[in-house]
Order: sequence, then structure tokens, then C-alpha cells
Amino acid sequence: MNRAILVPIDYSDVTGAILEEATRLARALDATLHLVHVAMTHPVVYSPYQAGMGTACPRSGRDQIMKASADSLAEAADAIRPDVRVVTTSLLEGHAGPAIMEEASMIRPAMIVLGSHGHGALHHLLAGSVCEYVMKHAVCPIVIVPSRAGVCDLDVEEGHAVTSR
Repeated sequence: MNRAILVPIDYSDVTGAILEEATRLARALDATLHLVHVAMTHPVVYSPYQAGMGTACPRSGRDQIMKASADSLAEAADAIRPDVRVVTTSLLEGHAGPAIMEEASMIRPAMIVLGSHGHGALHHLLAGSVCEYVMKHAVCPIVIVPSRAGVCDLDVEEGHAVTSR
């Protein structure tokens, strides 16, 4: 059995929580982590989460975006390497959902750990949801890390989920 955990990250506010959860699972399962970032470069490069990259850029800025993305991916991997036996990375281009699933088909992970931004219905209607795309197409278990801490807590004594906001 492949004990790899695929971890798509986008450098948003939820990335730290995603890496923390993935690291916890990797240690518990003696698994490797495979971090992946997908840079959207068609027809323009756009990344709302990276400092200095919050607007659409002409394709001439692609090289700078890819270098910044590669540097950020390497930093994320370096930060968790002391806690996990093996960490690998992939920097991809394209639309996040299909690119993540293509990567998953190649590495065949035991699970995927990804974040949910909770943008709301309008954003979902206009931009779609990477999380939803992955859920529909994955053939392995998925762990979804919410963007807001404390959205759902488990009350162990009562045995039911309690929603808190």
C-alpha cells in the first residue's frame, strides 16, 4: 500500500492548518507527504494569496510567478521536513482541480489533505470549488481542513458534532 499523502496548498490563510494536519497524519501513519501547488497560467497568471501576486498579470509575468511559487513550495516543504520522514513537491500549471487529480493519478496517494476556503455561494458559482472537484473525482479518502478554526467541534462525551461560530 502506498503511504503517501497528497497535500495541495495555495499559500492562503488555511495553508498552515493544512500542513499541520497533514504532518500529524503522516507521523501517525508513517506516511510520506507530497506537497503540490498549482499555478494558474491560462490565459493570465492570477494568485490572490501570494504577496504581490493579487492581481491578474500578463503572461510575460509567468516566470516570476512560477519562481515565487517554487520558492514558497520549497519553504513549506523545508518547514515540515524535520517532522516527516519524506517530503516531496510538485509545482504544476493549469486549473487546480484537474491538475491535482492528474497528480493523484500518478502518485496514487493513500489520502488527500486539502483546505476549504468557505468563500460562499457566489464565489462558488463564479469560480467553482477545487475542494468539490477533488471530492467528486478522488478514489481515495479525503481530509478537508476548514478555513475557520472551531467551525465544527466534536463533543466526545455527548457523541455528537456541535457547530460553533
